[in-house]
Amino acid sequence: MSARTALREALLLIHRPEDADRLIADYDAETAKARTAPGLDERALRLANHITNTGGEWTTGKAHRWVTEAISPKPPIHFTRHSLQALAAYGYLTERREPGRVSYTPNYVKDGQ
Repeated sequence: MSARTALREALLLIHRPEDADRLIADYDAETAKARTAPGLDERALRLANHITNTGGEWTTGKAHRWVTEAISPKPPIHFTRHSLQALAAYGYLTERREPGRVSYTPNYVKDGQ
C-alpha cells in the first residue's frame, strides 16, 4: 500500500470522501509549491517540520544546532540563516526583528485560514 493510499484511508475514517479528497489535493498543492520554491530544499523542509512540531522561538544559532545534529552532511550556518528567511517568506514561520536579534516562530494556520 502506498503512503498516499494509507493517508486517504486514514482520512476516510474521520472525513467524508469528498472532504478527504479535498484535503489530499490541498496537501499535494502545498507539497508541489514547497518543492518548487527557491531556497526550500528537503533540508529546509525538515527544519520547518521540526520547528513546527517543537514550537517556541528559534534563532539562527538554535536552529543551526539542530540542523548540525540532524542533517548530514552538516551544512554551514549560512544555510540555516537562508533557510529560516525562505521559510518566513513562504509563510511557514513568522520573523521577529529586535535590535541585534532575529527570531522565528511557527506560523500555525488558524481556523481554516
